[in-house]
Amino acid sequence: MRKKFILTLYLSFMLIPLLGGLIYCFLYSTGGIGLLSKGFTLKVWFSVLSSELVMKSFLSSILVATISLSLSVILALFIVLKFDWLINSRLANLLLQIPLSFPPMIAAFLMFQFLYKGGILSRLSFQTGLTNEWRQFPELVNDVNNIGVILTMIILATPFFVVFYLQKIKSLGIRNFVVLAQSLGASYLQTNSKIVIPILLKESWLNIALYWLILFGNFEIPLILGIQNPSAISVLISQKLTKYDLNELPQAYAISMLYILIVITVFLIFIFKRLKTRAA
Repeated sequence: MRKKFILTLYLSFMLIPLLGGLIYCFLYSTGGIGLLSKGFTLKVWFSVLSSELVMKSFLSSILVATISLSLSVILALFIVLKFDWLINSRLANLLLQIPLSFPPMIAAFLMFQFLYKGGILSRLSFQTGLTNEWRQFPELVNDVNNIGVILTMIILATPFFVVFYLQKIKSLGIRNFVVLAQSLGASYLQTNSKIVIPILLKESWLNIALYWLILFGNFEIPLILGIQNPSAISVLISQKLTKYDLNELPQAYAISMLYILIVITVFLIFIFKRLKTRAA
């Protein structure tokens, strides 16, 4: 009874502000409230949904988060499978946790110093003769393909999944399954593709979903390293909220509500999937 009360209290403190925020966003975006409110209208919503800039920002954020997370998971699985001695190495586990202590803004600033045309990598390429001048160094910061953003997200996400997978291999005794499969004639490729990888992905799907939401809504990394047109959706919302033009505020709240609805939809999909898995 006590646990149920605490859980109900916790959910109330968590959901009531979220619900209040959604209601506020909806009312402001539809003219129900606001300094320039002239009554209920869906004009702002039609403007946002038909805006090419907004759709490109959403698409850019989704693609960057998906590509970064996919490459991070693949790289983490490769490291875990290729260097299985890391499981019992305390020093390796400690070193892997160092990138996790960096806030996204600090990581973005450090990567900027490495990747921009006058940065460390550009100077190294010049000193080694790979380039003759700074203009020959490729665009890795504020570029159309968001390479700097993706690289930074990979550097931050990969150590997390490596540590997580190493712990799962150890706690679940996956090595025992591998030894048993190999004793029955399974090859190295078969044990990894049929046993290790499926188990690890099954154990980490919720973490993958939550990390995708984190990358999708990240603000600091796209702000410092990303292109500004179209910008990441979090950056676009911030730009519209901080402008002096009050006419931009209803659009900012409408875009914010769309962002929240996407996050809630993704979260509910994975919750229902988890409940379905438990029921099975």
